[in-house]
Amino acid sequence: MAFVDDRNVKTCRGWVLVGVHALGVSGILSILVVFLRMPFLKSVITNADQVFGLSLVLHVDLSVVVWLCSMSSTLISMTVHHKLRYLGHCWVVAAVGTALMVLSALLQGAVPIKSNYVPVIDHWFFFVGLGLFCCGVLLNTLPSVTRRKDQRTDFPMLVGIHGMSAMMTAAVFCFITAYSATDKNLESLVFYERVFWGAGHLLQGVFGQAFLVVMLLKIRHGRFTHPYLVSTVFAINALSVIIASAAHIIYPLDFALLAEFFTWHMRIAEAVVPAFLIVFAGGNLKALLQRDNRHLLYSTVMFTYGGILGILSMHGTVTIPAHYHGCVVGMTAAFMGFVYLMMPQFGYRAVSQTWQNIQLFVYSAGQMLHITGLELLGGYGALRKVTHLPDAASAVARYCFSVGGAMAIIGGFLFVMLVLVCVYRGRETKHGTS
Repeated sequence: MAFVDDRNVKTCRGWVLVGVHALGVSGILSILVVFLRMPFLKSVITNADQVFGLSLVLHVDLSVVVWLCSMSSTLISMTVHHKLRYLGHCWVVAAVGTALMVLSALLQGAVPIKSNYVPVIDHWFFFVGLGLFCCGVLLNTLPSVTRRKDQRTDFPMLVGIHGMSAMMTAAVFCFITAYSATDKNLESLVFYERVFWGAGHLLQGVFGQAFLVVMLLKIRHGRFTHPYLVSTVFAINALSVIIASAAHIIYPLDFALLAEFFTWHMRIAEAVVPAFLIVFAGGNLKALLQRDNRHLLYSTVMFTYGGILGILSMHGTVTIPAHYHGCVVGMTAAFMGFVYLMMPQFGYRAVSQTWQNIQLFVYSAGQMLHITGLELLGGYGALRKVTHLPDAASAVARYCFSVGGAMAIIGGFLFVMLVLVCVYRGRETKHGTS
C-alpha cells in the first residue's frame, strides 16, 4: 500500500487502536443494551432504566462516533506527511477524550440524554472527553500537514480522503454554529437534539465516503473505477456537505426548517455515494464473492438492507434503529476488513484469512438477525430508547432480536481479540509499501 510509510505509520496505528478499543468497550455495553430488554434480567438489576440509558449512550458514541471517526482518521493519516512532530500524536488526545467519556458514566449525577446521532451524558466530565476527542480528530485534518510529494498517485483516493478531511472540519463548524444559535434555556433533550442534528447528519456523509474509499482500496481495477467518475462522486459528496454546514448561519432560528433541510440533504445529496456503492458492488459482484473480499460482500448486503428498512421505518419505534444499525454495521464490517488488510502494513502480524471469514460471518449473520428482530418488534409497536418490549411481540421477533444480538456481540469480540492479540504479541512484519 503506497500510502503507508515511515512518516505516517505510527499515527495510523494509533487511530486503529483507538477505534478497536472503543469497539471492544462498546461491545461490552451492548450486552446490557440487548439483554436489559429481557424482563427476567431487568428485574434483577436495580435502577435498570438508568443503567440501560448510560449503556445505550456510550454504546452509540463508541460504536459510531469514536469507531467510525477513528477509521476515517486512519485513512486521512495515510496521506499525511508529518513534518510537525506533535501533530502525529493527535490520536493520543482522542484516546484520552474517549477514556473520559467512558469514565463519566461512573460519576455521581451522570444523566443520559438520548439525543439522536450524538447522545450524551449530561455531566461536565463527559463533555471534556467529547471535546478532547473532537480536538484530536480535528487536528488530524489540518491542511498544513496533508501535503505529500507523491500526491499525484492514486488521485481519486486522494480526492476522497482529502474530501473526508474537509467534511470533518465542516461538521465541526456546523456544530459550533448550531450551538451558538440554540437557546441555552431549552430542556436538555431538545437542546442537544438541535445542537447535534445538523452535524450528525453531515458526519454520515463522511462515513459513507470512507466506506467507498475502503471498497476502492480493495477493488481498484474493476468496473466503474475510472478516475474521473470516482473523483466526481467524491467531490459531489464533499461539496454538498461543506455547503450544507453553513445552514445554521442562513436559518439560525428556524429549527423546524433546519431539521427538514438536513433530512432532505441526506436523502438527496448524501445519497450519491450510497447509490454509487450499490451500482459499484453490482458491477463487481464477481470480485466481492472472492474469499478475501467477503467483508465487502457482507457490508454491501447489510448496508443495502439498512437502506431498505429506512423506507419502511415508523417514527418512534425500533424500526428506526433497525435502519441505522443496518447502515452502520455495513460500514463497520467493511472497516473490520480494512483493519485486517492493513495489519501487515502497520507492522503487525496478519490475521489468518480463515479466522477473518469466520469472524465476519458470525458478526454479519448475527447483526442481520438482530436487525430483522428490531424491524419485527417495531411492527408490534416496540419503542426505541427504552427497555420495555411489547407483550404481544411474537417469539420469532424476540428470538431474532436476542439470538442475533448475542451472535453479533460474539462476532464483535472476536474481531477485537484477533486484532489485539496480533498487536500485543509483537510485530513480526515490517511496514512497507509493497
